[in-house]
Amino acid sequence: RFGPMTGLHAVFEFRSGPLLSCERIEKVLNRSVGILFVPERLREVVAERHPGALVNPDTVDQGESLLVNGRWAGVVFADEVTGLVPGQALVQGDGQVVAACLKHDQAQAFVRSGFSTLPDKTATMRLTQRALVEKPWHVLDELPKNLLADLSTNGLPTFRAEDHSGVTTFGEHPIRVGRGVQVMPSVVIDAVYGPVV
Repeated sequence: RFGPMTGLHAVFEFRSGPLLSCERIEKVLNRSVGILFVPERLREVVAERHPGALVNPDTVDQGESLLVNGRWAGVVFADEVTGLVPGQALVQGDGQVVAACLKHDQAQAFVRSGFSTLPDKTATMRLTQRALVEKPWHVLDELPKNLLADLSTNGLPTFRAEDHSGVTTFGEHPIRVGRGVQVMPSVVIDAVYGPVV
């Protein structure tokens, strides 16, 4: 489906803005990922890049689990994903699960099904729009939303032209500059069509 993009990386490791999708998901959910499920051929390289997570374990954690599809970039339908309670799932119109909040036994059954069959009595909320990255160009389609979301949470200070002599800015969108960056005189920053970092 994604060709060489997933040769050495899991789909949640796509850079879909300033952040990787998995980094954005962690920010949106306000928690670290504890378990990752990937194709077996990627298990070792993903485990090396994510030392704080278990990769392809035989069992999920006790208690409740919020299982999130790695093809969700973390922006569209974020309120719906973060609002899930045990026994609920968010599902695309084509039946693909975007996220599910399940108790241990239900989560274990869902994992064992290869993430294809939700347990009986799971309340599903159906989406009418696509929430998951299906094709490589969907990463580009979601880029404007992802950029805005990442910029709003990146913690970089807002640039003020009046604090820098000889710098000209255009536009009303936010301009952010990393700490320690020096903006020299005669620089022109165009924020007419969107934010600038």
